[in-house]
Parts: sequence; C-alpha cells; structure tokens
Amino acid sequence: MLPAHPHGASLKPLGAAASRAVERTVARYEDHTVRVAHLSAGTGLSADHFAHVFREEMGLPPMEYLVRVRVQAAIFVLRETLDKVSTVARRFGFYDGPHLALTLRRRGLGRPQDFRAS
Repeated sequence: MLPAHPHGASLKPLGAAASRAVERTVARYEDHTVRVAHLSAGTGLSADHFAHVFREEMGLPPMEYLVRVRVQAAIFVLRETLDKVSTVARRFGFYDGPHLALTLRRRGLGRPQDFRAS
C-alpha cells in the first residue's frame, strides 16, 4: 500500500474498535456523507469519545484517516485501471473528479493523471 502521508510516514495498525469502524466505512466508500458518528456506531462509544480514542491510538483524527484510506484506494485504482477519474472519485467517496484532483494536490500528491503515467 502507498505511504499514508505524502512524506512517507506510514499509518499505525488499528486497534480492534477502530479497525471495525474503518472496515464498515470502507465498505461504504461511495458515501461521502460519512461522519464520526457513523464510525463510532456499534463501538459503544459516543462520537466524541470515539474520536478521542481514535486520535490517541492512531495519532490523527478518524476523518483524516478515512480520507487517507480513500486517497490510497483511489490512487491504486488510477494506477491499475483505465477507469475515468470521475468514476474512481465517486467510487471512493469524492464528489467528482475535480474534488479528487483538489484533494490530491492539497496533499502534495500531484494530479490524477500523474498516476496514469506511472
């Protein structure tokens, strides 16, 4: 998998509760309306407490982790397929191709087209 951070820092392994939450969310990639309350559902923790525990465990907020997972998945599909950027973007929870492109640029990762050439 790609480095989670543009400067090469990788993500720590997830704890049990966080892992279940992310698995449920990854299964719902297309839903760009996911919130911390959705992630905390089924963990027995309030959204605020879940966010605190997640941040303590992972070193970053749950929504940032989710965006990183989505970005990594989108980059992988861009590299491995000829699917349209807009199709890939929607598949992984971005509104459209320009939203994915903006997210990549803001993270210093380049443009979607850059991953097609590699």
